[in-house]
Amino acid sequence: MGFVDNNSFGKFNAVVNSSLPAFSAESLYSIPTKQFGAATLDAVSVTNFDPINFSKFHVGDGGTGAGNHTTNAPTGGIKTRGDKGFHFIMNAAAAVKSQVVKIKKGSVTKQFILSPGDTLSRRGQDTNIDYTPAGGQTVSTDFPALRANNATDFYNIDLGEAVAAPAEPAEPADSGSSTCSTENRVANTDDTCGDCLAGFTQDDTGVCVADVDAEEEETNWLLYGGIAALVVVGGVMAKKMMNK
Repeated sequence: MGFVDNNSFGKFNAVVNSSLPAFSAESLYSIPTKQFGAATLDAVSVTNFDPINFSKFHVGDGGTGAGNHTTNAPTGGIKTRGDKGFHFIMNAAAAVKSQVVKIKKGSVTKQFILSPGDTLSRRGQDTNIDYTPAGGQTVSTDFPALRANNATDFYNIDLGEAVAAPAEPAEPADSGSSTCSTENRVANTDDTCGDCLAGFTQDDTGVCVADVDAEEEETNWLLYGGIAALVVVGGVMAKKMMNK
């Protein structure tokens, strides 16, 4: 008994003497590494499989004779016997939010959503599928349709499309940094600041300052003259009052 495992050649090879828990009675034997010929599983043909997203991806094999091995399913998934297990661990550093794994037997499907660091496994001798979230407790789901230890029945493993991890939020702009609006300038399309806004003029120091109305800027001599006249008249009246 071995496990179907991904390697750098893009193929799944039978691997034995694995540190994984036994998935079927056959895996209890210590058998040298072997290639199971035509049963080699092509990783490229497994839809939505990316080895970067998994730190472990094992599917039980050990069948003998044509039609008994774990193989690629025509639908893009993996086809394996009812007495074979699997062990998947999502890479804790995977740049994805999640990926769906579907276990299908006939018309019945169990769906599991794996996030980085999560584990999904099944021992070939029972019908339970164990899901362990990263750093959490294992939850077992009974799937009677798998018919444990059935060497003549098959089930499929399909991978859903990986959901991309959310983009890192942009760092907030420095609240103390100058912007075109605070400089009273027009913002250009290339993120530079242009001419002064309407109502502002660049002074000798290069700063856009608010325009001053020319009439307001001139001295209002008439106003000042009127004020002076009032002062004089008031003084004369006060003097007359004092002389009475």
